[in-house]
Order: sequence, then C-alpha cells, then structure tokens
Amino acid sequence: MSKIALSLVLVAVVLGVLACQNLDSIFTWRSKGTLKVAPGMTFDEVRQASSLVLDKVYHGGSNDFLTLSSPLSFTFELAGTGLIFEGCRFYSLETKNPDPKIVDVQIQGRKNLTWNEVKIDLQATEQKLKADGWSPITGEDGLDSPAKLKQALLGPAPAREVNFTWTKGKFNFVFAARRFPQTIMGEDPAQGSNYEQNFEITLINGMDVR
Repeated sequence: MSKIALSLVLVAVVLGVLACQNLDSIFTWRSKGTLKVAPGMTFDEVRQASSLVLDKVYHGGSNDFLTLSSPLSFTFELAGTGLIFEGCRFYSLETKNPDPKIVDVQIQGRKNLTWNEVKIDLQATEQKLKADGWSPITGEDGLDSPAKLKQALLGPAPAREVNFTWTKGKFNFVFAARRFPQTIMGEDPAQGSNYEQNFEITLINGMDVR
C-alpha cells in the first residue's frame, strides 16, 4: 500500500471514530460537555465558562452567531441560576454588532418526553429562576407563569405547545414544551408523551444590552 493510500485510510478511520463518538453522544444522551451561558456574556466568556468545545463564530453582517454545526448531546446551564438541562441537541448564540454581548440564546432540549417529565423540569425552572430574581410575565391568556404552571400541573397534558416566560432586567427567558401530533396506542391521556423542550433567552425589544 502506498503512503498516500495509507494516509487516506488513516484519515477515514479518524473521521469514522469522531462520527461514531458524536452519534454515540446523541443516541445514548452522553453529554459532550456543558454549555454555560447567560445573557450579556461574550462569546469568549462562554468559551471560558463551558466545558463543551464550541464551534467557530459565524459573521453575518450586523449579527455574529455561535451555532452548533454537527449533531451531539450537551448540557445547558443558565449561568448564575444553577438551572441545568441535560440532553440538549442544538444551540445558537447571537450578538448584534458592534456590541460583543450575547442578546439571544436558543437551545433545543430533550425530546420524546412524557408530560410528567416536563412538569418536573418546569417546577425546577420556576423555583430557580425565582431565586435568581426572574419574574413571571403575564401572557395573552391573562395568566403569569406560576399561575399557568399551577394550571398545567393540575390539568391534563396539553395537546400541542405551552410556553412559560420569565423576565429579568433586559431579558426574557422562555421555556417551551411542544408536543408532536403523534399519539401512542393505549396512552394515558393524563400523562401525555412526545414532548420536546426548547429554551430561548431574548433581549426585550428596544433595550440596549449595555
């Protein structure tokens, strides 16, 4: 075998191992590290605080993005709150030039959850955000997040999607639980299934992050 052919084989082996590691991470929910981020942090500060190896920054004109480019499983921690979500699958962090501070965070969390599993995370989220000074926002239905949470805990599993929003300073934190339309034969309607969690931290419209 020539040196070139041997080199190509070695490269293929290395790439195959890396691909298998990422696939193993996804299918077994084995975390590749923790993404620790809070609104107002810079990309460099997130890199220093996180054990997850982050991708390169994409420059998009008026906005810069730090976005996951290959599939893997990771843990999301909202810095300063102790709020941790395992089994996350996608992240996107955004800044608005020329300010280097992060103004938008989007996280895709776990999927294939039962409503009971979602409720456990919701309760922990409400408690830890409240302890860190976040306040609930009243939605279009006239209910704030604690009231909606109480209603959700006592009622049946939502048929589609439910959102809970808290605010602190210049930012909102949104916890969304989306249910896929598929149903499972013999499913207990009080428990529900097929939910996916998503989280977003956004700068309130019209505010300056500085």
